Amino acid sequence: MIRLLIVSSDKHSFADLTSFLKKKPDIDISWAANGQIALNIISDNPFDLVIADDQLSDMAGLGFVQKLVTVNPVINSALVSTLSHDKFHEQTEGLGVLEQLPQKPDDEHAKNLLEKLKKIIS
Repeated sequence: MIRLLIVSSDKHSFADLTSFLKKKPDIDISWAANGQIALNIISDNPFDLVIADDQLSDMAGLGFVQKLVTVNPVINSALVSTLSHDKFHEQTEGLGVLEQLPQKPDDEHAKNLLEKLKKIIS
């Protein structure tokens, strides 16, 4: 079972991505409305992947990922971001971010992310 945590107060932005993932019987999706709730959940529960929105209600997505690696240094993550590819790579290097996602990730993004994750965890 692959355990995912999506951190966002805007479930609508992730509708296409989650629709694709929900069709997979080996994926369990959980939600956290903000960064602090997510960090609390992650400190007590194992997850294979954390997907964070670019702006959370209590912190920026990048700030959340920076805190995330202090709670679990080996956790995989993906981050919604409008930064250029190079700027994104520069800011997230060493943070375990598997992929940069657009504002409304779709089923293709979910498929690519899942393929990357399965290569890492299998």
